[in-house]
Amino acid sequence: MLRASSNNRRDRLPPDVLIVTLLDEIAGRLADLYESLIPEGVVTPLTWEVREDNPWELILPKPCFSFIAYNTGPNPVYLIINKSDREYELDVDEAISIDMHAPKIFQLYFYVKPNMRAFVKLLLAR
Repeated sequence: MLRASSNNRRDRLPPDVLIVTLLDEIAGRLADLYESLIPEGVVTPLTWEVREDNPWELILPKPCFSFIAYNTGPNPVYLIINKSDREYELDVDEAISIDMHAPKIFQLYFYVKPNMRAFVKLLLAR
């Protein structure tokens, strides 16, 4: 039969030390999470001619917080964000501004209808 020795109690950490250690770990992880939600302030301008045979699929190496897309024409352009089911139509001289308030934008897909083309100006914010 095994008995717990009185020495075993001395080897254990007191509960207050364990609680402090756990709270320190939680605080560190929350600080890392908070830092990832602060925008870097980096703005990247891009321009692309979107044609039927040349859609613009932009896969971002680092997710963005927000973007502004402006269609300079001469035809409407369509946009899908992050492979969602929602499609946005941008008419000529129309802009769209999307802000996710977190780094959630990782893919943008622009396309036009057959036999059309459009020039898109894009500002990405990380």
